[in-house]
Amino acid sequence: GKIDAIKNAEALNSSPVISMDQQNLYISVTPEFLLAGCKGEIVFFRPSDSSKDVTLNMQFNAEGKQTIPKDKFQKGHYKAQLSWVSGNKKYYKEEALVVD
Repeated sequence: GKIDAIKNAEALNSSPVISMDQQNLYISVTPEFLLAGCKGEIVFFRPSDSSKDVTLNMQFNAEGKQTIPKDKFQKGHYKAQLSWVSGNKKYYKEEALVVD
């Protein structure tokens, strides 16, 4: 279930990391994460207006980075909900962020 998936993600040394600059939002993972060959999706959930949610598949480049243009988002609060499967384990991580 979801609780196990959260615990699995917390036990990882290499959960995805979210960062941003002026133009883009980035999701970065370690080489180990890339090698594990996970499949997953990212939902940027907008608490104030779910029609503004953004859902994407995880697609990392060779450096383990996924770039998402900020113009996909409205300014304001989002909850990034990352869920992925690696091996036979499910993982889930949630992080609040503010897009400026």
